[in-house]
Order: sequence, then C-alpha cells, then structure tokens
Amino acid sequence: MNATDDPALEIAHRHRREIARIIRAYAHDVDRRDYDHLGTLLSDEAELVVEVAGAPLVTIAGADRITDAIRAGHRRCVATSHLLGQISIDVDGDGDVATAESYCHAHHLDVDAPGVARVMVLRYLDRFERTDRWRIRRRHLVTDWTEYRLTSPPDRPDPDGPRPWSAHALRPHR
Repeated sequence: MNATDDPALEIAHRHRREIARIIRAYAHDVDRRDYDHLGTLLSDEAELVVEVAGAPLVTIAGADRITDAIRAGHRRCVATSHLLGQISIDVDGDGDVATAESYCHAHHLDVDAPGVARVMVLRYLDRFERTDRWRIRRRHLVTDWTEYRLTSPPDRPDPDGPRPWSAHALRPHR
C-alpha cells in the first residue's frame, strides 16, 4: 500500500509538504526581506524565542513585532543567506497541530564587519497550528555555534580572484 491508497496518509503527507514549504518560505522571505509575506507565515499570536549558549536571549510575541524585529536586525546586515538542511515534521492525529525541527546555516554579512561572514549553525524548533491554513505559532531558534569566515566585501571583488570562501558576488539587498 502506498500513500495514495490510504487517504489518511495522503492527508498527512500533504500537511508535511505544506509545513516544509512554510519553513522554506520563511528562510526565503528573510533573505529577500519580504516582510509582508513573512508576516503571513506567522499566526497573529506567534512567538519567537531566540536562544544562545543554552539560555533564552529574547522572546518576541506577535507577528508584527517579530517582522519588525527581523527588519531592525537587517539594518545591521549587508546580506543574509539561510541554507536549510534536514527538516523533521510531526503532525498530530487531528491534523491541526504540528511540530518541526529544521537545521540551518545562517550566513550574515554585517555592516560593521566588512570582509567577515558570521555563520550561525542553528536549529528551528517550531510549533505550527492550522486554522484556515498552517502558520507558525512558535519558533524557537537555537544557535548551536557561530563561525566567522573571511570574505571579500560585496562591492570589492578579491584582487587575487575568487576563493572558495569568497562572497565577492553578493550584492546588498534593496
């Protein structure tokens, strides 16, 4: 029997596909600075918890406050790139609540550190709720570690040519 033979399995797969799409869209919207669309991925009561070194650093409640905080953080960044890895999703039996864990390498080129990329190795521990559609109800961002890598500033290509760690082709977001 495959998923198409069992309606319940097909529904569960559809839920997981939609949740994975939201996880990917969140990363895309953050990198493209599409705050309007980003807000649609969050429930009105959404909560963002940022944890560093095993301790909660900040908790932000409300979709608008979360997108405003991300927008404020972008003022310190020339560019960001969130690369997602494995994603595990569990949907409850009723199909109205789900949890997910996704791995991400978040690359940030900070305004005040030209030539250095800050790469955070992190995990998103998410809770999703479905009313009319799936939305993020709670995102717990856990930073496992941070690396600093040398880069070429986006506006000045490396005079010695591209290197494997070079970000010379990046341009600031508008």
